[in-house]
Amino acid sequence: MGSVFGMHDNENVEVFCYALSPNDGTEWGIHIQYEAEHFIDVSSLTFDLTARMINEDRIQILTDLNGYT
Repeated sequence: MGSVFGMHDNENVEVFCYALSPNDGTEWGIHIQYEAEHFIDVSSLTFDLTARMINEDRIQILTDLNGYT
């Protein structure tokens, strides 16, 4: 998964990443922030506000990378 965020054709795909936890300064986190077209920290928002934001961003495919699902 390390490079998947930057491997999309920006002409056809717009990549959004929603961070559910605060930035921990790790190399992995910094790499994702750099490669994703949109990186949004939602760690301080309620689930309701986060869901509303995702809906307003018109996300068509949403993938949970936390490993809970």
